[in-house]
Amino acid sequence: MNVDQLLRWAQDQLEDAKIATARLDALVLLEDCSGINRAKLLYDPNIQLDNFIITKYKNLIKLRVTHIPIAYIRGKTEFYGRNFLINKHVLEPRPESETLIDELKNIIDINQANKISIIDVGTGSGALGITADLELHPAQIYATDINKSC
Repeated sequence: MNVDQLLRWAQDQLEDAKIATARLDALVLLEDCSGINRAKLLYDPNIQLDNFIITKYKNLIKLRVTHIPIAYIRGKTEFYGRNFLINKHVLEPRPESETLIDELKNIIDINQANKISIIDVGTGSGALGITADLELHPAQIYATDINKSC
């Protein structure tokens, strides 16, 4: 089976399940599964895939059909241009949360950041706290979560 055939199959499965982002989800999961860059998958849809990749991919698509969020299937998500590990014990950081980082950067004078302390309570994946630390250094960032599984 080649890339084009597998993507068409996956897209049909996801569309039947009313997944609004069927094409993108199919492509992202195939990129993860195959280790082949997304651009190459699109550029050369005749790439033949081995049975191990096909089986693994079909299992991931079956999970997505049940509306499990793609970030939980992948075990990672992107936030503010960085990858974060994620699992069922944490909420996926919302894209709108990136606005929080932008607003903090707007209101905090970086020359005075060493006098600022920020706490991320219920940090989960740590996306907000880690990003705040990287973007607002030398501000003091504290991240805490009651769940040891995070």
